[in-house]
Amino acid sequence: MLNKVANPIREGQMIRFLAQLVIAAAACTVISGCLGNVIGSHNDAQIRTFNAYVATNSTDGTPMTFTAAGLQIGATRPYAEFTTLTLTLIPTGTFNPSATAPAIVGSLTLPAPGDLQDGSHYDLIGGGKAGDVGVTAPRLFLIPIFDARERLLASGQVAIRLIHLSPGLASVSLFHNAGSGANAFASETNDVPYGFSAPENAYAVVSLSDVGTLSIRAQSDLNHNLLISGGNLSSATFTARSANTIYLIGAPGSNTRPLTAWVVQDSP
Repeated sequence: MLNKVANPIREGQMIRFLAQLVIAAAACTVISGCLGNVIGSHNDAQIRTFNAYVATNSTDGTPMTFTAAGLQIGATRPYAEFTTLTLTLIPTGTFNPSATAPAIVGSLTLPAPGDLQDGSHYDLIGGGKAGDVGVTAPRLFLIPIFDARERLLASGQVAIRLIHLSPGLASVSLFHNAGSGANAFASETNDVPYGFSAPENAYAVVSLSDVGTLSIRAQSDLNHNLLISGGNLSSATFTARSANTIYLIGAPGSNTRPLTAWVVQDSP
């Protein structure tokens, strides 16, 4: 039987390689836009945080602080700040986060504990409306992000989904002006209800050339665009093989938290 002989040079190279992976994974907590699968994140998930909580005045509910197991997740989040895409590494398994903010009594939590999967990405969002009960009551949403390991987009394709977090607004649909007139964008983005569930908020995969100019319409009035104030929906630029989420937040008729739509790139 042959005995395996240790190779000091190879072992030294491996030690340096592992050290580099640890440094790269740690850096993802502070580098804006650090999307994609981090090679050194074994037994970790990655989370972005956003604040979509509809408060009764402009100073309530912002900034919002997210924590889990006594540790803060990322930086505090002002309301409707969807441009800083910082990811924080979180251990996989059962996940019981909470969020606090000025004028919020107690804290926002998930309806049930989350289950973070190794190497996966999630958005953790504070949402709902102050004083509401039931479906639109203040709470946290844990939303899985597109996983490029499971679904490869072809050249010239783009993935887009619509998530409706605007309390008080019935189901909505995504429209686009591509070619002649406005048309429904895709079946996956039609008649989208408030909140999040995987079946109702699936990504639509389309040709990049078919995206056009996007708008959102209430299911009760599919002939007119919603009046959206702020965000980047009208100016968003999509790239081939990217996955994107459109978040509709705010409340109809609110002076302090008007309807706003943000496009957030999920992958790469």
